Amino acid sequence: PKTASPLYQALAVAFTEATDRRKSSTNPGTQSVASTVRNLTQNTVNAAKGAPLGLFEAYYLGSQPVPETKGQGVVLAALETLLSEPLDNTQVAISVSSEGIRVMETMTTEIVTNTLIKDISFTTTIDDPMILKRLPKVKKAADRVDEALFVFIATDERLQRTTAEVFRAGPRAKEIVATINVAFQLAAEERKRIKGNAFAAQDPKRD
Repeated sequence: PKTASPLYQALAVAFTEATDRRKSSTNPGTQSVASTVRNLTQNTVNAAKGAPLGLFEAYYLGSQPVPETKGQGVVLAALETLLSEPLDNTQVAISVSSEGIRVMETMTTEIVTNTLIKDISFTTTIDDPMILKRLPKVKKAADRVDEALFVFIATDERLQRTTAEVFRAGPRAKEIVATINVAFQLAAEERKRIKGNAFAAQDPKRD
């Protein structure tokens, strides 16, 4: 039987430790998305910068250039193009933190995509049966995670390219989006703290 890669194991440990620090006693798989958001928001304010907020298994279907930075219609058009071509269907681990989204192949540790939180402009889930039935089948019934897709749009300013990154994430697709929303909140708080510290350092009244 295959075993998880060392990097994937390390990420799992990091996520477990972060969860312990947040003193979360509930099972994420059984709580509502709203409950997940409340727990993350309330318990990660003092988390270390960049600490994992969530680690999710999924299948990476591919990347599609898009003309706009947001919109459900933009995502659906990208999916239509992507599904007309051979898909990657690579098993990956999605790590979400206040710094961004890192996606790695679970068996090889190869980085599929590493996106800064500031570059992400739109996240959504897709559960339309007409779309889902066009997805390639997975090898084992136990690995079926095609109940929903998770998609995010991001812009690479260096390459001047905007793409939709598409994953089949199953029942945790909405939880991934909720976790990214919390990551945005934490990133904004971190920017405020940095800005506040910069002003404080310039205050002549301070020693």
